[in-house]
Amino acid sequence: MKDAENAGKAGGGAFESYARALISGDRGKLTAAISELVARGNRDDCENIAVILSYSTDGGGSGDYYSARYGSSFDKRYLDLFLDLCREGGIPESEYIKVLLAAGSADKSGALYRWNTAVDVYLTRRATDDFDEIADYIDKYDGKYTKYGVLIKINETYALERLVRTVMYGKNVNKTAIRDVLMDYGELAEPLMSLYGKSKAKERAAIARLLSLYKNDASVKQFIEETVAVDKSKTVRSVLPRVKKRAGKLEPVRFFEQAMINGDTYKLSELREILKNAECAAVADRLFFFAEKPDGIQVILYDGGVFLDMTDTPLELSDADRIGVLHPVNVPSDVDILSLTVSQPFKQIARRTFSPSRGGANNALVGTLSDRGDFDVAFKKCGFALCGKRSASECDAAIKFVGDYAVGVECDFSEANGTVACGRINYYRRENVVKLNKTYYVQSSDCVSPTALPRREFSELTLSAYRLFGRE
Repeated sequence: MKDAENAGKAGGGAFESYARALISGDRGKLTAAISELVARGNRDDCENIAVILSYSTDGGGSGDYYSARYGSSFDKRYLDLFLDLCREGGIPESEYIKVLLAAGSADKSGALYRWNTAVDVYLTRRATDDFDEIADYIDKYDGKYTKYGVLIKINETYALERLVRTVMYGKNVNKTAIRDVLMDYGELAEPLMSLYGKSKAKERAAIARLLSLYKNDASVKQFIEETVAVDKSKTVRSVLPRVKKRAGKLEPVRFFEQAMINGDTYKLSELREILKNAECAAVADRLFFFAEKPDGIQVILYDGGVFLDMTDTPLELSDADRIGVLHPVNVPSDVDILSLTVSQPFKQIARRTFSPSRGGANNALVGTLSDRGDFDVAFKKCGFALCGKRSASECDAAIKFVGDYAVGVECDFSEANGTVACGRINYYRRENVVKLNKTYYVQSSDCVSPTALPRREFSELTLSAYRLFGRE
């Protein structure tokens, strides 16, 4: 029978007409259609089941103890009807359970997602009777492990043990999703550290990845630094975050600006190799550099392959001397270049700078509104990322890194007005920001006082926040 499949492909009004005809027509045809969709069981099929049943005005099933205890959502009647149809069609739980588990990761605007509360009540009842069977179903069908929260409420210790075993020894499983669940259970850190020394390299690597979720705990941080970082296995050590080497085509303007922002320095021999590129040399010719000296820095210029001091006198430098692009906050007090009007490839001496103050250099930004479209462009251009949230009560926050530090900008998105409002601005140490897959989390990270940040990092991070809201 292909009616359900064809109607699903048609979508829109055609599917609505098909669904209404099923609900108002012969019960046997409805059961057959649901059976067909369950048998295929892909994401769209599961959603279509919920859509079809949403047109029903009659519910199924009957009241039970668990509904009375945990509450019964309005959409429970659709779940009950679904269960009745599965029983009538001879569909076993081992098949229809995948529809229930799909609710946890369904589109939040769809019909299936509204089953979630009722599904949790069902899973609670069944897991209370047979914990392992329901856990096995979740492992098999819930690719994001969204319903492990139900199991954790029933037996937290055993549920977490199952997840840890899966992430350490499981094959062909979504380990990132499991770590996402485990992130909120810092109490696992101590037993994991105890297990570390008794495990093989592959297992130690898995433990190290888990411990990185709790790295803001003092004992975990110490364990990572003193044990994981010096592990004899390269596989284990590779789990720790490391700076990626630059790759790809050299873009001169971006290269020199990033060198200034990050405070990168190069041996003179390395810089000369870079400056053999004519485009790089042309950009360097309009910038100010500095040479590191035992008593501070010396401001220098580059002109036609020669480095000069501020009197245009050629300098005697060795290949080992380190050279960097001068940042305006680091200009020595006895050098006056900030008042100059120079056409430069990017804002260097004309760059807006910030210094931490008692009132906070970023306070003036709080409450600033930006058009959502302008915000999105600046968000991408400035290199921000949106932080992950562990609960709906947390504020949205955009994060940007410079060197060993980061700025977190709370953002209030208004879909109705198409605007974004700037909230509180916080600073963090990079090492304290938790990263899972490609998502950053700052919930467990302690904020750093602006006065504790190096001047360059504070200025650049604050400038990025201003640019994010079009206030440079």
